[in-house]
Amino acid sequence: MTKKEILKSPVRKWNDTDRLYKRVLLVPTGMKHGSGYMRVAIVGVWVGKEKEKYETCGYPDDISTYFPMIKLSDGSEYPNVRMDCIYPSGILQYHGRGDFWVSEASSSMDIKFIPLLTN
Repeated sequence: MTKKEILKSPVRKWNDTDRLYKRVLLVPTGMKHGSGYMRVAIVGVWVGKEKEKYETCGYPDDISTYFPMIKLSDGSEYPNVRMDCIYPSGILQYHGRGDFWVSEASSSMDIKFIPLLTN
């Protein structure tokens, strides 16, 4: 999908935080927030009826992330969540082995990662 198509995704109700997402997209909107920074569309990607669906969670100018690290028995750590950039749109994408939760829509929003449990 193109940036324009993704920005046309349905917008969830501001306080509907029940859905978990397989990926989260960060899409610059080109709109200026009252703070002077640009609004970023947080778009959750989930699978419904075997097809990817997109849902805009909000348009904050500030985002906090809560991504736990994977800790190995030798004490080393590595990230659960990775980010890449979709070409040519420049959309940033968080992905990992687990689900993402996105907070209520406001000028500051949180993204939390819930890793898959492993034995």
